Parts: sequence; structure tokens; C-alpha cells
Amino acid sequence: QHDWNRLEILAQGNRVRVAVNGSQVVDWRDPEPKRLMEGPIGLQLHQNKVPQEVQFKDLLLTTFPEDKLITVP
Repeated sequence: QHDWNRLEILAQGNRVRVAVNGSQVVDWRDPEPKRLMEGPIGLQLHQNKVPQEVQFKDLLLTTFPEDKLITVP
């Protein structure tokens, strides 16, 4: 119930890739490339009808990362 998941998000230009626990789960390209030029980063938990808690640790933000997910073998 209280396990940690490793989440990696790689956003470069109009492409966003996401990996969870070492497996890529999203590879998406925005059809409107100018839409994602810059903006805030938000981390959230969507509410439902039972009490929930989310915690984040070891957050790392890198400017101009390599073009690969580092948690995916």
C-alpha cells in the first residue's frame, strides 16, 4: 500500500515520454508544437471518494537532458 513508484517524464519540444518503474508507458507528440513552449510544472493527485495521500521524493529537474529515458533499460 505504501510502495514507491519511480516516474520519469522527458519533455522535449512537442514530444513527451513517460516511464513508470522502468517501463515506457507514454510517447506522445503534440500536433500543435507551439503549445508546449514553456510553462509551470504541476504534480497532483486526482480526488475520489476515499481519503488519499501522495508524497514525492528525490525530484530532479534537468535542463536540456539527453534524448532518452534514463530509467528504461
